[in-house]
Amino acid sequence: MELREYLRIIVKSWWLIIPITLLSLSVALFFSYQQTPIYQAESKYIPVLSTTLSTGYDSTLYGFDAMMGNARFYVGLCEVMQSGITLERAYQLVGIDPATAGIDLSLYKRECSVLPESNVLLVMTTGPSPDLVSALNTAIGLAGIESSNGRWPTFPLQLLESVYLYPEPISPNHSRDAILGGAIGIVISVTIALVLEHLRSPLERLEAQSIRDPLLNTFNDRYFQQRLTEEVNRARIRYRPLSMVFSRLIPNEDFALLPEAVQDALMRSAAMYIQNLLREGDLMAYNRKQDIFEILLPETPNHEAKELVTKLHTETRNQTFRFDQYVSNFSMSSGVVEGSGETLELQTMIQQATKALEKARQNGENTIVFMRGAPSPFVLDDAGIDGAVAPSTEMNEYVEVAVPAPTVVPSLGSNNGDVLKDARAKAGTSSNSAFVGWDEGETDNSNFGQDYVSSWLGSSTPGNGIDLNSMIADVRPMDDMDAESEQGDKRNDG
Repeated sequence: MELREYLRIIVKSWWLIIPITLLSLSVALFFSYQQTPIYQAESKYIPVLSTTLSTGYDSTLYGFDAMMGNARFYVGLCEVMQSGITLERAYQLVGIDPATAGIDLSLYKRECSVLPESNVLLVMTTGPSPDLVSALNTAIGLAGIESSNGRWPTFPLQLLESVYLYPEPISPNHSRDAILGGAIGIVISVTIALVLEHLRSPLERLEAQSIRDPLLNTFNDRYFQQRLTEEVNRARIRYRPLSMVFSRLIPNEDFALLPEAVQDALMRSAAMYIQNLLREGDLMAYNRKQDIFEILLPETPNHEAKELVTKLHTETRNQTFRFDQYVSNFSMSSGVVEGSGETLELQTMIQQATKALEKARQNGENTIVFMRGAPSPFVLDDAGIDGAVAPSTEMNEYVEVAVPAPTVVPSLGSNNGDVLKDARAKAGTSSNSAFVGWDEGETDNSNFGQDYVSSWLGSSTPGNGIDLNSMIADVRPMDDMDAESEQGDKRNDG
């Protein structure tokens, strides 16, 4: 996992990290202030040569050698300082009877050490009472000197520095405890966040896989059926309109020749494009078993559904989808069903939408067929809408909706109206035809947006075959025609 991913998890889990860190900090400070303050006093001692060794040269060298090179000697001095006999003598000097003192003497500790690279003994005493700590340190020093000098009179121990009592307790250290508590809280909270993320990620992926199509990344039919049930029940209770669309994407003829991975990528691009054209609140799913897109349009009566689906057809038909060096275009066939109120039934809507899509497929690509799920109080009179057929309130009536198509401008030097009309006339009389473009439309709304075709195949002499070279030469790419049109406009402007 990359560092950025860890940072993303930490930022995402701020709601967990901050409370745990503050809790750990609070607990650390609470226990820190609950502890008894411990004070420390220390004093220093150093052994010296006895005056009895300074009378002779050899004895003096022996004394210095013993003091400078014998580490066990200083360890022995420290053991005397920390011995029980020395401690009992110190209690006597302070005037404390361990049996009847009423003081927890176990809280008072003593320690002796030899300072590095020196002959100095450091005696430390710690405890909760600063006065008693200071008095015990002085008494231990006096008792230790008395005991040590009695054992090694040749190297008497003397006081080097008197007792020093630290003004502030050495523990607890509130700042240190706060920093340590906060650090522990951060470590614990970040660890929990990472563990939860690793546990959540497989669950989220599993959930996403259960409601989404793995290839198109759209919702699947199972999730669509669940949402459809909820929306149908809501529409029945509130007596609101509900529309549903079954659509099938129809790729161009070369699509089947593309690699399978490219087909999936182009289909995914088309699905995401259609999804982006929908309104907020609409739902689109892909039924892989039937190879159809299922679109749910809540709060949508028939005339709004017709406008939206017409827009989907037109925009998708105009869009070119690319993946690497591969290009593809799609058209659509759609069946739309609308219902509302108490007469709205889930299975009826599914059956009617399936029938409408089947009829749209029979009528050819880029066709929309509207079917009512039930008589609806939300039906508007569509007779005034251009290109529409006034619907009926009967359950099984199909209403074909004309889809506006993009305009194709012919090459320069030709009459636009004549070329389009001639092409349509040829297509109408020819049984063999090939698609070459779209009609601009006429004043007659019934012919608005109809496809026209050429009759090259029909005009070929039977038995002589098809001249593909001639056919390809005649069918000029749309991009070239658009380019010439733009050039013609510029010349006309000049």
